[in-house]
Amino acid sequence: SLAGISVPAGSASAPPKIVVAVGASAKCGEFVSAEWQVCGVTVATDDVYVNLDLPPATSISASVAVSRVTSPTNAARVTPVSLPTSTTVSVQVGFETGATADFSGDSRVTISVMSAASCAVMSSPFVVAIVDHASCVSVSLLVEYAEAELSTTLTIPVVYLSHLYVKATPYPAYVGSTNVEAVHMLHQIDCTGYYQHALVGAYAVLSDATTTAVTSRATFHSSDPAKVVVNSLTRLAGTSVGSVLVLASWASTSSEAYTLEVTEVPVIVSSLTLKFAGGVSDTLSGVAGRTEGVRVRVRFSDGTEFTNMLTLVDWIPVGVLLAFSSSAPSALSVSAAGVMTLLGNHYEQVAVTATSVCDAEMTGSKSVAANLSPAAGDVDVGNLLGVQFEQIGDTLMVRVRLNANGLLKNFQIDVVIDDSVVRAASCGRGAGWTDGEFQCGINDPFETVSVIGNNANSAATGVLEVAVFYLTVNAGAQMQISATLRELVQFVDGVQVRVTEQAIVAGDGVALVRETSGRRRLAELQVAHARSSSAALSRAGSARRLEAVSSATIVQNVYTDWVMASDCDAKNDVLGDLDGDSSFSSYDVFA
Repeated sequence: SLAGISVPAGSASAPPKIVVAVGASAKCGEFVSAEWQVCGVTVATDDVYVNLDLPPATSISASVAVSRVTSPTNAARVTPVSLPTSTTVSVQVGFETGATADFSGDSRVTISVMSAASCAVMSSPFVVAIVDHASCVSVSLLVEYAEAELSTTLTIPVVYLSHLYVKATPYPAYVGSTNVEAVHMLHQIDCTGYYQHALVGAYAVLSDATTTAVTSRATFHSSDPAKVVVNSLTRLAGTSVGSVLVLASWASTSSEAYTLEVTEVPVIVSSLTLKFAGGVSDTLSGVAGRTEGVRVRVRFSDGTEFTNMLTLVDWIPVGVLLAFSSSAPSALSVSAAGVMTLLGNHYEQVAVTATSVCDAEMTGSKSVAANLSPAAGDVDVGNLLGVQFEQIGDTLMVRVRLNANGLLKNFQIDVVIDDSVVRAASCGRGAGWTDGEFQCGINDPFETVSVIGNNANSAATGVLEVAVFYLTVNAGAQMQISATLRELVQFVDGVQVRVTEQAIVAGDGVALVRETSGRRRLAELQVAHARSSSAALSRAGSARRLEAVSSATIVQNVYTDWVMASDCDAKNDVLGDLDGDSSFSSYDVFA
């Protein structure tokens, strides 16, 4: 046996190991004895040679986890500066072999305060603590490993609060506003009679020249609240002309006085920029009555700005500084408070304009498309985004969307166009109606496009594109496009709901059609010929003459008639009336 070596009992799965204790010295010899027993009887014994090779220590180093500390009685310890008042010392020892070992907490290492003994104490063998009311700028420690005759020194900076100062910046904040020169003047805002506001901050400067913002834990005071009042903890609101002193308090410390003056000298509106935060692709869409505020950025002659006059400036009524107008108020109105209301579709983009009340020449404008979306049970005709109808070359592509708030089973939609301006060229199934029966009739009569769908097993619901048709331009005009929902059958919560003969809202609008050529097109001549050749044919209604549609388009002027089976009974003397409502519609197919 040997002092410094122990062999704890092992097991079959964990054989015994030799453990070298702290303080062991290098030796070689038979220091471990092994004994084999069977049923309590010693069968064999042997001595084991152990070479305890402990290389000599050659170096020592020490460090702390923090870069600086402060006194427990100094404000630098307070949040958010939060400097520690003590720290733990870590010690590393290097050996001749190049290996290192952590000697933190090792009893063979001693640590003592070398300098500023009245500034710090060792609160435990490896923890140094700064004392109350300390004034030293640093603490030096002596770290010793006497057994190896090794030592090192360690210096820890001690810092304190130097002073507290206040700085004001523009309010509301904008990109770069915190970097501007401190605000010492609150101007009148143009001709409004209202004054600028500022955002105040408090900053702690430490003895090592570092600065920390302590605004979140500071309180602010105005020497004359009748001139400048502190609102919302950190906002300085100018209320009347004059000078005040602003002070901050933090951690039982008062700041230097900050001078702030309220003046009638105005800052002038220098630019107005409009944005529509909720719009997509500069489109205000939704059901009739949807509202959205205009986002107006107001810049002033002193370089400050309101990034959003409507939402960020709560002390100046919008109408005191800005007036709003719309180029199409029947489709898109704008209130005095800058709130847009969507009322209808418009054939071109609507210009929304903001004008400075103080200078009628100072304006800002932004164009937006007013485009209605279908409410439940309504039909939308035209584009989803942008203006409702957009001509490309000599063609108008018209999409038909139906908003089903249940399971859509059957529909018939008649879209009315001006056949003196355009002609229907083709029609096809929409991406939202891929299954079931589909028919689309064009040019019978020429001013109507009839879209019919039927699928008793349909599970389609929501806003569905049920058809797409194409119009060829023959003349330039502002063309009214309207539609009627002849039939709509859907199941809502398992109950059949039927709507008939309903004028649509979202799809009603005007297309701005541009004439692309003064020459009569071949397509127009073909349609005129089809009109004259079919004049003698008897029609019971547009639903009885539909153009056969495959999965994509139809060739114009080719017609097919619905054929009623010989065993069907007509009711009320109306051919095809199977449900007894005295009309022949898509519902008779569903019935």
